[in-house]
Amino acid sequence: MDLLTESWIDVFTVDGPATLSLLELARNLGDVLDIASSDPLEDAAVLRILMAADLAGDGDLVGWLTSTAGKWELFDASAPFGQNPQLREHVGERTVGPAVTLPYRFAGNGAVLLDHHHNESAVRLTPAAAARALLMRQQFSVGGIQPFPETIFGLKAAKAAVAASRPLVWIDAGNLADTLAANRRPGPVGAFQHSWPGGKPGHDRDRGGQADALTWHARSMLLVPDSDGYVTGLSITEGLRYGDDTDPQLIPHTSYKRKKKSEPYTAWDVHAARPAWRQLLTAYASIDAPGVLAADLPERGRIRLAGLASYQSRLDGPVTGALPVPQISRTEAGVLDTGIGEARTYLIGRVIAAGRILAPSSTPTSPGAWWKRAMPTDSRLNHDLEPVVRSALTGEITVTDAVDAMRALANLCVDEFAGTLAHRSPVAAVAATTPPAPKKEGVTP
Repeated sequence: MDLLTESWIDVFTVDGPATLSLLELARNLGDVLDIASSDPLEDAAVLRILMAADLAGDGDLVGWLTSTAGKWELFDASAPFGQNPQLREHVGERTVGPAVTLPYRFAGNGAVLLDHHHNESAVRLTPAAAARALLMRQQFSVGGIQPFPETIFGLKAAKAAVAASRPLVWIDAGNLADTLAANRRPGPVGAFQHSWPGGKPGHDRDRGGQADALTWHARSMLLVPDSDGYVTGLSITEGLRYGDDTDPQLIPHTSYKRKKKSEPYTAWDVHAARPAWRQLLTAYASIDAPGVLAADLPERGRIRLAGLASYQSRLDGPVTGALPVPQISRTEAGVLDTGIGEARTYLIGRVIAAGRILAPSSTPTSPGAWWKRAMPTDSRLNHDLEPVVRSALTGEITVTDAVDAMRALANLCVDEFAGTLAHRSPVAAVAATTPPAPKKEGVTP
């Protein structure tokens, strides 16, 4: 399958959904509103490839793609796109896993609810579906033990892929033509990695530039197709290791934060319980933070995030979110972000205060703690805060009114939480609704 000329990218255009080849997509960027398959991580992986191609072509995407004809063959014998041909000589019964293990949508922490696929399901992926999943696994693979035998390359475990711990953050300017332009950031371009760039799996190599990071081969993979081109098997093992450090010049398309002003900015990973919109707001509000959100943003559009919530080899699932391009200053966004933190701190403090009465031997971080069992209350607050934040970012309400609304929502959550405790422990309910005493100046509690 030639990814340059055959259709495999699901998109949403001004005329509705369509499936396009790379060249068709490049020639119609202004009409394509978004990458839109059924998997948000695959969509993000395809967008990363487009960003890398746009960088490599210095904005002339059609011209650059045309000049690279012959490098996009998914099943090429010597240089298959996105794969390591070194694995071909090792293909066998013990070195090929089922194709169902390639997409993450069939995986998770144990069985996925209402999805009855398993390794013996005989799932066959179309070449288009295999290509999208292949790109996703190169970008978002988690670390851990790999299925490929250790005896061949001497590797048992693999490091997480570049984007697994560094979510993709980008500016959505309305269509792909404007989006690609809005996300170009200064820095070394490097090289677009079509196929395995050479070297032994498990080794480091020069990081090059932005295009290298966007197309990094974090896994050595080889698709094993049937005679009709449908993919039934997959060989996969450790790829090239990018390293833990994040250079904003090489990876600008992620979110950055720092714990203290004296510390450098580091990439901010995603978490299943951390709202993506809050992460975007915090990153935008960091006035001197590096990365794509530090750029001058377009007047209209969205800032977006897509990442994989995971811990080591555990999969928690995709985390996605978006906010409108802020119409307020970064300083005002910082006030808004601080207001969210204060509202959440107040809620958490009230839950813990009640928990100390109900379960005095339990700490907030211990297994079975009342705080853990009250997490739905925290989720409720996150859900209610988002529309307030959106209204403040677009100027529909003032930042001051938004902060006041956040405090009111936190109080409402506390009142509802206390109501669930009143029948069991009136004392705990009172503790939950009693504000903490203000700290006296110069007194350390």
